[in-house]
Amino acid sequence: MDKALLTAYNLLYPVGAAVFLPFLAYKLASEYKYRAGLAQKLSFELPEDIPHEKRIWFHAVSVGETQAVAPLVREFKRRHPEVGVYFSTTTYTGMGVAKRELSDVVDSFFYFPLDFYPVVKRVLDRVKPRAISIVETEIWPTLLFLSKQKSVPVFMVNGRLSDISFKGYYRIHSLMKSFLEGYHRLFMKSEADAARIVLLGAPQDRVEVTGNIKFYSVYLRSMEVDVDYWRKELGKDGEFLWVCGSTHEGEEKKLLEAYRILSQRCEGVKLCIAPRHPERFKEVGELVKRFDFKLGLRSEGAKLSSCDVLLLDTVGELFAVYSVADAVFVGGSLVEVGGHNPLEPLAFCKPTACGPHYFNFRDVMEELAGLVRVVGDKDELVDFVERVFNGGYVLDGNRVKRLFEGSLTSVERVIEGLEEVL
Repeated sequence: MDKALLTAYNLLYPVGAAVFLPFLAYKLASEYKYRAGLAQKLSFELPEDIPHEKRIWFHAVSVGETQAVAPLVREFKRRHPEVGVYFSTTTYTGMGVAKRELSDVVDSFFYFPLDFYPVVKRVLDRVKPRAISIVETEIWPTLLFLSKQKSVPVFMVNGRLSDISFKGYYRIHSLMKSFLEGYHRLFMKSEADAARIVLLGAPQDRVEVTGNIKFYSVYLRSMEVDVDYWRKELGKDGEFLWVCGSTHEGEEKKLLEAYRILSQRCEGVKLCIAPRHPERFKEVGELVKRFDFKLGLRSEGAKLSSCDVLLLDTVGELFAVYSVADAVFVGGSLVEVGGHNPLEPLAFCKPTACGPHYFNFRDVMEELAGLVRVVGDKDELVDFVERVFNGGYVLDGNRVKRLFEGSLTSVERVIEGLEEVL
């Protein structure tokens, strides 16, 4: 990137600030999420200076990206405890998740700086990273320019480009070529993503397909589950078990209505409901009783043979219970909550369904196209479970296996790339 282009880009900041000042002032005054970390974003407050000689900077814009990169950060720190880890996010919610999930391995958290020359320079001078790892496809021209000037390699990790994003970027592909040349390596999620980023101007010899790191942590957890233990714990002995996990208010009634129909059509089918929030355990138990189903409580050691509906009124067991399910519904998706992680049951190769409101996991669902059944109502739920019961619904287990096993090599390759420059 030449200096003239960088200067023109940086002039946009003061001009934009002047034009949109009333709007910006309103947003800052009315909503805390816009004020959160503002001093750090403007470099008035610099990241904490840590004592490590070698340092690495990981950046994830918000919640989804933070959750995706967390296992990579953990594994990197496990292998290199001597390297200081900085972690930045752009959003208030992303910062909350980062501190909750990574506080034991990250040495300093901070908000990502405004991509304005004096701001970025001050932050880079404080952090002094040996490498910068940016999750997914974020293009920050000033950061890329100054990093290259300071001989700090920048990595794109879990890079992706949807068709819509590609078409938008391609309109300025001559500029994109200049920006993308600032990356040391571009680790892309798929061959299609890699092809698109090359068409935009990324040097082909720096682009590598590594797969999706979001699958990594779930797959590792699944390998630690003792399936035989959980089969004995629940007393599962030939019953067909439908597990409905992380359910929310407004969903359990629909699930129980569907189960009423299924219990008449499918001999031996059992239902396990796991409400997302513990404070709703009692409420959901009472609802089950109103449907005249025999209720069993996991907290009391109930077995499947002694009940129609097992209420998973415990915390931290749902993931393992997925391992003995025959069919799964992932909650928070029949109501407008945004869904929960469909990778968890799929890690055990379980036929999985969710409702239409899965916007918190949209990118994952795109990658899982054809592997998760999307249902809109009670009748579609019944159809899904009944088809699984009768053998009419077959999950492509080989494709699922490839997705998860590929994530192991993806994290390994990214860490190897980082190690090469440390």
